[in-house]
Amino acid sequence: MVILNNDLSDIQNPDFDTPHTGPLSPEIEAKLQGLENIAWTMENLIPLPATSVRLGLDSFLGIIPIFGDIFTLLPAIYVIRSAAQMGASRRLLIRMSLNVAVDLVTGLVPIIGDVFDATWNASTRNTQLLRFWLETGSVPKQLTNIQQTASDQHQTAKPAT
Repeated sequence: MVILNNDLSDIQNPDFDTPHTGPLSPEIEAKLQGLENIAWTMENLIPLPATSVRLGLDSFLGIIPIFGDIFTLLPAIYVIRSAAQMGASRRLLIRMSLNVAVDLVTGLVPIIGDVFDATWNASTRNTQLLRFWLETGSVPKQLTNIQQTASDQHQTAKPAT
């Protein structure tokens, strides 16, 4: 195929899916809520008194050297796999994978890794990125704006059981 005048507007790349921008369908919203509940359980289950820090199963299992970190990797991989099934862009999946990789590598460092695990919250970041991508069709450069919104939502809403 010959392209004249560098006009690429008629070419569609099948490797990149179109996001579900706008209001999310009930099925997508339910799946996303399930992923957010997994992230909440793994990373924000128990508040530490007199602090803004919350701990989840990830923090407790991360204390077990190597095996704890590998076990906590399974829910994180499930979140990424679900995002791929929902049609997430390649860029979003790479960013989500990097969040999990940072969590895993730093979690392997004794003591410092456990403290880092309590604050990094890769699955929560990933579900926030996925929700933002589904609603807007873009991947933000920073999570600061959407993290504040998400933390406000979790303070008022508890996950469905």
